[in-house]
Amino acid sequence: MASNYNIPILPQYVPASPKYNLPSVKERNPSIQIIAPYSCSPVGIDNPSNLADTIFKAPLPDEPDLSDFISGKVDIEKSQLQILLEQIEARHKISNKIRYDLQRKELEISSDLLATNSSYPMQDQEKAKAGLQKRMDVLEKERNMEYVALWRDTQKVLLEIMKRWSTLSNLERRSGVINGDL
Repeated sequence: MASNYNIPILPQYVPASPKYNLPSVKERNPSIQIIAPYSCSPVGIDNPSNLADTIFKAPLPDEPDLSDFISGKVDIEKSQLQILLEQIEARHKISNKIRYDLQRKELEISSDLLATNSSYPMQDQEKAKAGLQKRMDVLEKERNMEYVALWRDTQKVLLEIMKRWSTLSNLERRSGVINGDL
């Protein structure tokens, strides 16, 4: 006897007849079991006036107070204003950190620039100074770019703050009119 891969199969490992213990079709449980039959009752349909009464004469739910609605919107606007102010504060902290790092690098380069007078021979001093000055100019340009980026980001958030502030003042005015505070 040989398998599909031309490997000899020993007869003691081959079952004489396959023994599958599958339940017969009658013994199997159905995949869906019906627990209780569902019966439809035509409630409301046999008497159309009863249905109309149920729909149109039902008591209305309590209407929410308009001042509660507006005060909720006021709270939302205040929290959004607070978030925008925190965004501006976070952006300024990031900008200060970036500018501090750039300034520290500029100071290191300027101290290297001053040290070139004594540590290099005369011909190499000019090349070293030119390279250091070029690095100093790049850092200054980055610092200026950070100022511009800070201004641009802050202006976007400030415009949004002005819109929110206007909305908040309108909502507070409406709330005052509704509550009779004005």
